[in-house]
Amino acid sequence: MLRLGAMPTIAAGKVLVSRPSLLDPNFKSTVVVLFQHERQGGTMGVVINRPSPAKLCDVVEKIEGVRGRDDVLWVGGPCQPNAVWVLHRRADLEDRGAEVSPGMFIGGSPELLSTLLKTTPQNPASAVFRVVRGYAGWGPGQLAGEIREGAWRIVDPEADVLFGAESEPLWEDVLTRAQLPIRLPAATLRRARLN
Repeated sequence: MLRLGAMPTIAAGKVLVSRPSLLDPNFKSTVVVLFQHERQGGTMGVVINRPSPAKLCDVVEKIEGVRGRDDVLWVGGPCQPNAVWVLHRRADLEDRGAEVSPGMFIGGSPELLSTLLKTTPQNPASAVFRVVRGYAGWGPGQLAGEIREGAWRIVDPEADVLFGAESEPLWEDVLTRAQLPIRLPAATLRRARLN
């Protein structure tokens, strides 16, 4: 009798990487950081590798510190597209939001965003924080069903990888890492794909 391994645990702080077979335009080639999971209440996360055509300064123009910056605004998912979330790795901040996983935080307060804008150089700001618009949401049992159908892989977060690449290389890096039994530096993975 063939025994399949147990399904990986869905939990806040885990990372979803879409498999190539997932063709839904909202999630094709995406990396999603989960920030809430309740068995009866569903799951929430933010896509972190889909840049939007808008700039952050166009959307949050009244936030102190945004003027003169050219930061990318990322598409966090199809739910509540007017909600803005900040995923970051600044543990030194007093108002840092909720800790999603060790060294990675999510918040949505104007004060948090303003502090990050005033204290983080513009380049490479995406290596420290990403501001996303909207979120991805699944009802109770929905995400588990999609994982069983093969749409997603669940992986542990690695902040240096998640904040270390732009959109397309990030998806490729996380997907490749999810399939390897060992962890290789991102640059090594990219060089191997070129061979």
